[in-house]
Amino acid sequence: MGARKNASVVEITAEYAAELFSKNGINGTSLADIAKICGISKGTLYYYYPNKDSLVLDCAGTCIKRIGDRVFSWVDSFSRDASVAGVCCGLASVFFSNQDETRLLIEFLNCANVEAQYLARSALEEWRVLIEVGALRLPRPASERLARLSDSVVPLILGLSITGADEQTAKNALINMLN
Repeated sequence: MGARKNASVVEITAEYAAELFSKNGINGTSLADIAKICGISKGTLYYYYPNKDSLVLDCAGTCIKRIGDRVFSWVDSFSRDASVAGVCCGLASVFFSNQDETRLLIEFLNCANVEAQYLARSALEEWRVLIEVGALRLPRPASERLARLSDSVVPLILGLSITGADEQTAKNALINMLN
């Protein structure tokens, strides 16, 4: 990730916090850790974020939006002649193109912050529906097959990501699931 030049304190703080949350987990990252890596005092951090939950929620919103944008682009790229295997492999690329964000999404799904957890679970449901709607752009047999798999494709990819699998392993698992 890494902070950008000319970014606001809030943007930099959220970026570094997301990086630490992805690397160390939400519970394994303190506000002192975040302030230190940002080069600001804890008082300055509290000025922008009154508590850790507000920072976690801000990071969750940003992470989910970024992944969601990639999911939308992926669905938009479906062509009538695409195979189900090709489409599923494309979805694996969506989540493996930025594994830090994927790990972060998994953190939000399992964190104690109920609002962040709700955002992450809602996003997964939205993406599942989007996969089903996007499947309608495929020829009928492929469309029906992908729609039937929509409940299991993203959880499988996330599960493989947790285990440290690489993108090719995820693609192979998806292809095996299709057979």
